[in-house]
Amino acid sequence: GSALYNASKMAVIGFIKAFATDFGKRGVTVNGVAPGGIKSDMFTQNAWHYIPGGTPEWPAEKIESLMASHCPLGRCAVPEDVARVVA
Repeated sequence: GSALYNASKMAVIGFIKAFATDFGKRGVTVNGVAPGGIKSDMFTQNAWHYIPGGTPEWPAEKIESLMASHCPLGRCAVPEDVARVVA
């Protein structure tokens, strides 16, 4: 569920901060990427869990539209968005 997802997301962010603190003293910089949901088959198949009243029978377009309405850019991220950041 979302508790496990959020706990693991916070662990990644904490790990990045700890590395930056520990290795920054040696002149090492640390960059991290911790994206949220990425539009994919797995995302579409499971995102309905996070929509009140959502069901797995909803069409993918409806699920993606509802999820996108909660994203700052008004759309869900796609794998290429993350690839551009880390390339």
